[in-house]
Amino acid sequence: MNDPAQPEQPPAFRDRTVGLVVFGIVLLLIAGMCVLGGIASLSVLVVGPMEGQPRPQIGPIVAAVGYILALAAFFATMGVGSILGLRWARALMLAAAGLWLAFGVLTFAMTCLMYSRIAEAIPAQTHGVTSDEMLGCMKVFMILIGLVTYIILPGVLLLFYRSPHVKATCDWKDPVARWTDRVPV
Repeated sequence: MNDPAQPEQPPAFRDRTVGLVVFGIVLLLIAGMCVLGGIASLSVLVVGPMEGQPRPQIGPIVAAVGYILALAAFFATMGVGSILGLRWARALMLAAAGLWLAFGVLTFAMTCLMYSRIAEAIPAQTHGVTSDEMLGCMKVFMILIGLVTYIILPGVLLLFYRSPHVKATCDWKDPVARWTDRVPV
């Protein structure tokens, strides 16, 4: 291990341990939000349909809950791995953030293009109760949520985890070569 007579050398890079912990906590919060989303999805089965609505099918809801809980497990694992500064967590989060951003840009663009059709369908679903101001607020809300969820969050994760200082910090904290070191990110 370390020789007590010899002082530990400071790293030749900017130590990003605090950033890894902060982003790990963010990933754990995302995992928690996924769990809450899974519970909310299951509540449709427990509460039952609204008056006059057909009973929802169980299969698609269970599949959606399974997918959401798998995402929760992924984000929780990545969060703990990031807090510990593990090499594999950095590599997997870098790959996941890149895919998330690529698909997020496409999804956000499609949502913006389809908004006019969505806005036309809303009054029919609400029996004409919505106003133009409400539709405008919904549009702004959809755009802001889409920007944060599909572009800003994965973009920030991608920029952080691709930093050479983050890589060096993870290599320093977890000096054992992992399987992720042998494959391209």
